[in-house]
Amino acid sequence: MKYYLNTNGQQGGPFELSELLINGLTPQSYVWNETMTNWAPAMQVPEVAALLQQQQPAPPAFDQQPPIPPQPEAPQQPQYGYQQPQYGYQQPQQPQYGYQPQPKSMDFGEAIKVCFNKFANFEGRARRSEFWWFQLFTYIISSLTCGIGGLVLLLPTIAVTARRLHDTGRSGWLQLLMFIPIVGYVLIIIWTVQDSDPGTNEYGPNPKV
Repeated sequence: MKYYLNTNGQQGGPFELSELLINGLTPQSYVWNETMTNWAPAMQVPEVAALLQQQQPAPPAFDQQPPIPPQPEAPQQPQYGYQQPQYGYQQPQQPQYGYQPQPKSMDFGEAIKVCFNKFANFEGRARRSEFWWFQLFTYIISSLTCGIGGLVLLLPTIAVTARRLHDTGRSGWLQLLMFIPIVGYVLIIIWTVQDSDPGTNEYGPNPKV
């Protein structure tokens, strides 16, 4: 077992028990090891007190004890798979088997690239970030070109909307509901903000995987 030593504010270690004396152990020292929750006076740790008594005829008088210094932080132990807690023992966290990390969302540039690569592709699925980034791109281009850019981008917009509806398990033909004033738009917005169907559906595998 390794010990850490604090004498007059000078901290050192780790040391074997037999090495404490040659590294400055005194009755006024404080010691700590991995079985202890905090630093303790050397004379209150049985094996360390016994080591001191081998060198001194008698323990120092209580009135000669110095005031207790501020408690230093416990030194960090080498990390072999887990870290020794400072106060008490805590069971190291176990890996969560079966846990799948959340995939990173598609950014603006990546979404534009994908939608242009699938310019007239009505097959497969499109995740939310792909669909909404391209909607933003279409709105910006239409605003800058007085609507002409929106006409140019009409086909990829219809295609990505179909793929987005596929991603929620719905037919791409449902976007024809937008010809119904207000109600159609509300339904399309509700469906396109929904998360992807988990796993594979009839339109293909989950694009987040």
